[in-house]
Amino acid sequence: MNEVLSLLIPWGVGVIAVHGILRRDERRMGAKLAARAWPAASRLSAIVNFGELCLPVHFVRTRRSLRGAALGVAWAVGVGLLRWWISELLEG
Repeated sequence: MNEVLSLLIPWGVGVIAVHGILRRDERRMGAKLAARAWPAASRLSAIVNFGELCLPVHFVRTRRSLRGAALGVAWAVGVGLLRWWISELLEG
């Protein structure tokens, strides 16, 4: 049971973090950028299935620039580091 929790807790934290990042970004963007974002059903599916890998896709889709790609990669790395840190805490 302990092994299952050590897998589920970092995954759950990653899903919550990615969802929070996307929701925050979508609330702050204008109508033009929001039109390029995922619909709600697709967003949740991408978050659960692809985790932090959906962040660069979201930022490239909405920003359509290298700055958007860099922002998405930076957020993805941050979430990946958060998940790694939590799994290290659970192991030790």
